[in-house]
Amino acid sequence: MSNSRILSSFAFLSFAAVLSGCSADAEPSNGSAPSLDSVSLDRSEIEVGRIEQLVLTLDYADADGDVQKVGEQVTVRGGTTNPQKLLDLPEAKGQKQGRQQLALQLGAPSAGTVDIEFWLVDAKGNTSARVKKTVTAK
Repeated sequence: MSNSRILSSFAFLSFAAVLSGCSADAEPSNGSAPSLDSVSLDRSEIEVGRIEQLVLTLDYADADGDVQKVGEQVTVRGGTTNPQKLLDLPEAKGQKQGRQQLALQLGAPSAGTVDIEFWLVDAKGNTSARVKKTVTAK
């Protein structure tokens, strides 16, 4: 892992640490929001009572090259929403487009679904649209 910073949300348990990134040349910022072009998890099911690791892959674009953070918010079955969490993405600095991979640990105390929303935040506070992924605990 190239970065040990941790992003966490609990009721369901999740952590994320940057695994990798790729770069592109930066141009001066014009204040536009970043966009998430693709968000994927390597699987959509976890086992109840275990903490399991999933790999999250984010493909993004940002004309300003000033993406700074990835946000995460977890909502469990029944509508309980955990506070949003933000993780610094120093590898994204100066990138007009890129890919970030995050290790996501998720634990479920009971069967059901958990929705996880992800988004990006840039240096000027602009945010991308949120993308929701659902994981089922069995």
